[in-house]
Amino acid sequence: MSSNKPNFPSIPEDERTLLIDMLLEFIQWQAQRISDLEDEIQDLKK
Repeated sequence: MSSNKPNFPSIPEDERTLLIDMLLEFIQWQAQRISDLEDEIQDLKK
């Protein structure tokens, strides 16, 4: 069900800001949550 993860270029340390770090952390959390929900849906379909 999951599509391929897009490849984004890495952000150099000197260009990262607090906001960028917060957004990257949120994206990581969101991706994990989506994965967990997809797993739960698959379990419910059994």
